[in-house]
Amino acid sequence: APGTEELKIDFTESEQGNTPSDSRLIEATLRQHVHRGEYKKDLPEPAFLEELRKMSNNSIRIDVVTDPQKKEALADITIKAEIAALDDPGFRRQLSNYLKKNTSEPPLGMAAFDTGVLASLVPLVGNFFNINRFKERGDHALLTEHTPIFVIISTAQDTPEYWIRAGQAFERIALLSTEHAMYTDPMTAAIQIGEFHVELQKILGIQDMRPQFFFRLGYAK
Repeated sequence: APGTEELKIDFTESEQGNTPSDSRLIEATLRQHVHRGEYKKDLPEPAFLEELRKMSNNSIRIDVVTDPQKKEALADITIKAEIAALDDPGFRRQLSNYLKKNTSEPPLGMAAFDTGVLASLVPLVGNFFNINRFKERGDHALLTEHTPIFVIISTAQDTPEYWIRAGQAFERIALLSTEHAMYTDPMTAAIQIGEFHVELQKILGIQDMRPQFFFRLGYAK
């Protein structure tokens, strides 16, 4: 159909086999999950952060941000993008169908406690109000006081092939983080909404690369 993309993925067995590190990452898939709450201020060992940065090459770049001023700027952009996303009534309606009451156990959806919304108010708030405007102060504290690290994955091109490469890089980082008892929290608004990704480029000094993945990283409290 017009506008669709067809991708073919071939899996081949490596002649070298899995390294011990790769085997540990496979085991980490069973323990990996997103943590959207507060993180400790502790930073991981410098060697771990350097391992992430070394994943950069000509086609993909990994920015690991711990500088307070840059984190503040990234937090401001993220909050503005999240507010802009829910200014769209159509997206609010879509999100309200996805949000679930805290006491329910649906097979698909996101518990309302992730949004700071009382369970009984989920349908009303999701449809008619931009909840991110109410959460702005709390979100700012979460992103500046309880987020030790932001990671941004950028690519040389903005095409489906490079989207997959960015996803592969994130998954490896997420598994490495799990192996080191850390968590990730993907935040998509600054990447997908409007031109906020241009602001990310300015802060990171990467006008020649397109930010594709933005997430928090740290030890859970």
